[in-house]
Amino acid sequence: MTKNDRYAKIFWGEKMKITVKYSKRKTLSLEITRDAEVLVRAPVGTGNKRIEAFVTSHMDWVLSHLEKRKNQIKSNPEPSKDEINELKALAKRV
Repeated sequence: MTKNDRYAKIFWGEKMKITVKYSKRKTLSLEITRDAEVLVRAPVGTGNKRIEAFVTSHMDWVLSHLEKRKNQIKSNPEPSKDEINELKALAKRV
């Protein structure tokens, strides 16, 4: 097992990008990232079947929070490089 595993998995017809980060911890946790991907934090040595069972058991939470994050991304898109440069120039003048 590596420190970080990435894979795509289909749960209930929904393809999800899942990243698993292994560390010295005792419990599993779920997080939805800025990019609307599923992040699972797991103890070192946790098997894929256990992780998949954990994600499946929390699928309602995952789907609702993925939807919220995707809506946030649509309504508040990241600024383009040009917009960032304009904001930097404006900040320097202030």
